[in-house]
Amino acid sequence: MWNRIAVLCVVAAGISACKKSDAEPSPNNPVTVTYAQTVCADPWAVSSTSANTDEGFQQVVQQYVGQKGVKLYSIKISNTAVQTSTCRTCTCPTGRMLEAKVEATDVAALKQMGFKQP
Repeated sequence: MWNRIAVLCVVAAGISACKKSDAEPSPNNPVTVTYAQTVCADPWAVSSTSANTDEGFQQVVQQYVGQKGVKLYSIKISNTAVQTSTCRTCTCPTGRMLEAKVEATDVAALKQMGFKQP
C-alpha cells in the first residue's frame, strides 16, 4: 500500500515539474506607459482596418514598437479615454487606451512615438 502511494507521489511530482509556466515575462525595471489611440494620427499602419478592434490595435502597436526594438509587457486595452463626438480631425482620440509595462530604458523612445507615463 505504501509503495503505491510513494509511486503516485513521485509520478505527481514529475508531472507538475513538467508543467509549463503560465507566467507572462515581465520587464526587469518596469514602467507603465499609455497611448490614446487617435482617429488617424497614430504613427503605425494608419490605413490598417485591423486596428479597429482591440486585438488588432494591440497587434499593430506591438508590431510597430517591436520594429523599433521595444517590447511591451502586460498590455491592457480599455475604452475609458476621452472621446468627443464633435472632434473630426486626425488627432482626435477614439476613446481606446492602451496601457503596458516596458523597460525603463525604452520610455524615451516610446514618448517620441506618442506614449505617455501616467
